[in-house]
Amino acid sequence: MKRRIMKHYALEEWADFVREVVEPIQRAAMQRHLYEDCKWCLRAVAVWQSVLDISRQEANYQPPESAARSTKAYYGVYRPQVGH
Repeated sequence: MKRRIMKHYALEEWADFVREVVEPIQRAAMQRHLYEDCKWCLRAVAVWQSVLDISRQEANYQPPESAARSTKAYYGVYRPQVGH
């Protein structure tokens, strides 16, 4: 049985794929590659998808007002003196 050599895409390309910023022709080729069940590339896509999901959640995060107030108060007390 002859093994077929499979071309893998770079991690940066998979990051662009997940963010949907690759050209349509390139995206179609990459999707076909995933349909060929390339374990390495499927894993890369899963990792980048997780990174994207976390970054979207992080962008929407708002700390509690009490935490923001405490932090501002803390740094207000330890403000550097001008000219010293």
